[in-house]
Amino acid sequence: MKRKIILISALFIVVINSWANNFIVDGITYNKTSLVLPYTVEVTQNYTYTGNIVIPASVSDSGIVYSVTRIGNSAFLGSSIISITLPSSVTSIASDAFNYCNYLEAINVDINNPLFSSIDGTLFNNQTNTLLMCPAQKKGVFNIPDSVTSIGENAFKNCSGLTSIKLPDSISSIGNSAFLGCSGLTSVTIPSSITSIENSVFSGCSGLKNITISNSVTSFGEYAFMNCIGLTSITIPESISLIGNGAFLGCSSLTSITIPSSITSIGNSVFSGCGGLTSITIPNSITSIGNYAFSDCNRITTIMIPYTVTSIGADAFKFCSGLTSVTIPNSVVSLENEVFYYCSGLTSITIPSSVTSIGESTFGGCTGLTSINIPSSVTSIGAGAFWGCKNLKSIIIPNSVTSISPSTFRFCYNLTSVIIPNSITSIGLNAFYECSSLSSITIPSSVINIGSGVFSYCHALNSIIIPSSITSISDNTFEGSGLITIQLPSSVTSIGRSAFSDCSSLISIDIPNSVKTIGSSAFNGCANLTSFTIPSSVKSIESGTFWGCIRLTSITIPNSVTSISGAFGYCDRLTSIVLPSSLTTIEVNSFYYCRALKSIIIPGSVKSIGNSAFEGCGSLTSIHVNSTMPIDLSKSSNVFYNVSKVICALYVPNGSKTGYQNALQWKDFLNIIEVSTGIQTVSATELGISIEGRNLILKNLQNNEMVQVFTIDGKMVFSEKAIHKSLNIPLITNKMYIVKVGLNSAKIILK
Repeated sequence: MKRKIILISALFIVVINSWANNFIVDGITYNKTSLVLPYTVEVTQNYTYTGNIVIPASVSDSGIVYSVTRIGNSAFLGSSIISITLPSSVTSIASDAFNYCNYLEAINVDINNPLFSSIDGTLFNNQTNTLLMCPAQKKGVFNIPDSVTSIGENAFKNCSGLTSIKLPDSISSIGNSAFLGCSGLTSVTIPSSITSIENSVFSGCSGLKNITISNSVTSFGEYAFMNCIGLTSITIPESISLIGNGAFLGCSSLTSITIPSSITSIGNSVFSGCGGLTSITIPNSITSIGNYAFSDCNRITTIMIPYTVTSIGADAFKFCSGLTSVTIPNSVVSLENEVFYYCSGLTSITIPSSVTSIGESTFGGCTGLTSINIPSSVTSIGAGAFWGCKNLKSIIIPNSVTSISPSTFRFCYNLTSVIIPNSITSIGLNAFYECSSLSSITIPSSVINIGSGVFSYCHALNSIIIPSSITSISDNTFEGSGLITIQLPSSVTSIGRSAFSDCSSLISIDIPNSVKTIGSSAFNGCANLTSFTIPSSVKSIESGTFWGCIRLTSITIPNSVTSISGAFGYCDRLTSIVLPSSLTTIEVNSFYYCRALKSIIIPGSVKSIGNSAFEGCGSLTSIHVNSTMPIDLSKSSNVFYNVSKVICALYVPNGSKTGYQNALQWKDFLNIIEVSTGIQTVSATELGISIEGRNLILKNLQNNEMVQVFTIDGKMVFSEKAIHKSLNIPLITNKMYIVKVGLNSAKIILK
């Protein structure tokens, strides 16, 4: 903490000293650069500079005379000055001192200055062999004196009014960004005395249409001609051995270019955004093509990559939408990320057997691609490699590949056939997402993991065999797919969130007893699912599990389940449901708007019921509650909202009616009836019950009539719908049971 305070204090002192070193005289801000003899200052930034500025040789502050020796960094940046006069004392001028002084007409220098001079308002060194700065307001033709041997950095930057510049043969060097933004220049001839065109020299010369480059030039710097949008052609001499990154980036009117054989590599973004380029010749001398080298060259239709090329950088041909065919030489070993991304016109491509890897989104968005042959040399395919290839119809994955990466075939709408080899051990998330024409696929037993959303919205996928190597169905795996039936192997222990949600064609699914967890919304919106058996290993039914299963008429909940959470909302055809004696919690919206639900038995084990648990169950005629003490609903709201409290009878255990009549929400029921264990009792004879040894025999049953057997303490030991007129139920002897058939019940003792 002490160290922090010291550091903050030191910083504060530096800031205070910086302020203290600044002072203003006659509207010009100075910064003290030497506080001992000789005292010196520099002109520093002040956003109010305007008009004609005269810098004095010396200024006074607090009685001390300071010599003005320097024009500081960005001193007049973006100001409205028209002219400036520099004194003889100035010995240093920052290269960016007059950046964006768009109104500057003249830079004048005292004739006694030992380092700088001025000719017609243009700044030179004292020997006039280096042109340092031309005012932005210079217009028309500019003739550089024959004495000049070098042009400084930013010398003509943003001199947009210049239409022509004569470069004499005496010039041997031109600095970085020397003519940047000279949008009025139409033609330039580079003299033979120049050996290199440095970085950004002609960048942004949007009016430049012609440039003549002599054979003396050996290199183009980075972004040398960037955004020269008027340039239609350029001849690169054989003397050039290096073209810097982005050299012709954004030269959108350039229609053709020939790269000389003296070049060995095409750098990053060299021709990126050359939208007018229709053809390009790559010589055999080229060994590498850089990142984004030809990206956004959307009029190139074909390109021949020579056999000498060993590497093609990421995004090299990205957005080349006019490209129809490409031949990749067998010297290339890797296709990097997004190399052909959104080459929507590409209809065919040959991948040589030298290629061992295909990068992420390499062919993403190649909508014209109908087929592709992946050689057996390929060992890895990156995420989204064929993403959005909507016309790709079939693909064979070679057995050299061990995994299918995330989103590899996502949005391949017309993909009908995929062959997955036994070498594959995992399928990444969303790998076949919305492959809406995929009707069948075989998952080999080598696969041990299927990621989330792998077959989501594969509308034509009617059936699939899950191998026993799979232990988990991940989140959203089959969401929105066309599955009609599916059988899960006994190896599966969990079903993820929304795994089968919106599978509107699903009519049956076999869930093995090995499944211990079923995630929320797992079967949400399975509109044609009619029945479901939850395995006895499941302990909770999560939120939305069967929400919107509008044709679900039967569901079996095992005694292992302890909680139900918003699971059965809008199950419109569910007429009855047996809640197990293991159940302790009925959470929010559990049976929300189950409009066909007629009766329900709430076992004595239930301790809490959440908000709107039975809201909208308008067909309920009976609710059987086996708890002698009313379940506390004081913290829950609308538990029985839109349930008729006049029509629906509430059956409660003997002796508990008064308690229910005084309990919140329970007291709203007008017809509260006391019965043994909360069900209406009739004689065993009336129900057609007889006993033979340890067996309970029921006769005269109606088709689909629900038969349930409870112990005297409310624990359910049998539940089944009758499919025959008689039923034989084996039970433990020396016990009392309550037998419920439909809405009637009888008490029997099995001796």
